[in-house]
Amino acid sequence: MRLYPLRFVPFFLGLIVLLWFVPMLFNRVTKADWIQTNGYYSSLRGEFVLLESGPNVYRYTDENGTRLPLREARLSLPFLYSRDVEKWQGFPLEAGGRTFSYTDAQAVKLLRVTPRITVLPPARVHILQESSPETSAFALPPDVLLLDDRGVRFVDCASGSLNAAKSQMFTQAMHEAGVVFPLRACGGNPSPYKNIDEGLFLADAEGRVFQLLMRKGKPVCHRLDDAPVIGARQFFVNESRSSPVTGLLAADDGLYVLERGKAPHRLPVAYDYAHDSVSAFFTPVDASISVRPLGPLPMLPIILTALDAEKKTVRSMEVASAGNAEHLRMQQKWLSFLCPVTITQFTPYLPHARFLVQGPVRKDWAACGILLALALAGTVRRRQGQTLRQCWPELLLTLFFGLPALILLVVFGPLSCADRQCGTGTCSGTHR
Repeated sequence: MRLYPLRFVPFFLGLIVLLWFVPMLFNRVTKADWIQTNGYYSSLRGEFVLLESGPNVYRYTDENGTRLPLREARLSLPFLYSRDVEKWQGFPLEAGGRTFSYTDAQAVKLLRVTPRITVLPPARVHILQESSPETSAFALPPDVLLLDDRGVRFVDCASGSLNAAKSQMFTQAMHEAGVVFPLRACGGNPSPYKNIDEGLFLADAEGRVFQLLMRKGKPVCHRLDDAPVIGARQFFVNESRSSPVTGLLAADDGLYVLERGKAPHRLPVAYDYAHDSVSAFFTPVDASISVRPLGPLPMLPIILTALDAEKKTVRSMEVASAGNAEHLRMQQKWLSFLCPVTITQFTPYLPHARFLVQGPVRKDWAACGILLALALAGTVRRRQGQTLRQCWPELLLTLFFGLPALILLVVFGPLSCADRQCGTGTCSGTHR
């Protein structure tokens, strides 16, 4: 048997294209309407209020699936829909043993954490603003803060020159506060439109959390935590004067909430920094934490957790990931049947565009597709005068790559020749 090496080149190039193009085209053709499910805890009802939204869907339900009228649902969530409740004259209201006015209801905070950011290495470039400006407005500083393995450097944005005195002053202040370099994580909110500045939050080499501010041009650095954080990854900071919650810290051992004047507190939720997307809504009386797994296992349920004012769990439940879950399951079955191996360009839990080789979601359907491709490949080659032993390289490729390999074998022809005299001018030609 003689192989045709040059035919393998276009075969594998075509295989890469098909393993990427067929899944992309199939998903676009069979795409269902997008439906998002969210849940928020209502202290007034003592349960979660669920919201399903999509192109043609926008409805509220209780935990049992009973549909709620829009007005009743939004009155049950006065901190989330405070403007609607104010219009319906729902203030003042009593919640958690306290009375709240419309102004009090503004003390809320919505924070989001995505694995596409938590898996990234820590950023080296940051902006440290003046926390005590002369006016009420904040402005971007003329320099940027660069993190080194042994300190920080301030570099002027216009000239690129190093401010050695400022760099030494801030590095010394951080060392005196107990910061151990290199830092594991660093983050802040560089927006000049905020109404308060909390500076930068740091996690040092030992996992201890610090806060670094610049007041009147001078460094202020102090330690926040009582115990070190294991595997700090990223800070998600969005401070405001109305809410004591300043941000979240994603770490290997869980998700931490940052509150003004307090040590980081680990939230009692199951959290995987590499795959889970988190939406956290904090009110003066409770908090709603939604953990949505994005992969690699598809369509896992969303975990909703309600916390009281002391960040202790008061309620938890699982919610189906989407209203069209049955359609998505069928879509994955047929995709596994068509392509046992796929190349994806975008993955929701990984940063940047990348080509990722993945196996089938449904192995039973993939096995059926491979068996069909093997049967068709064997039938085609036998009709062309080859035995199964003579075309074993093609059958082996079909065994791994299924129907896409079969398509390319039909297009490019046999990859091997059974006649030993092939290429000498005396080939029988029956296999061509």
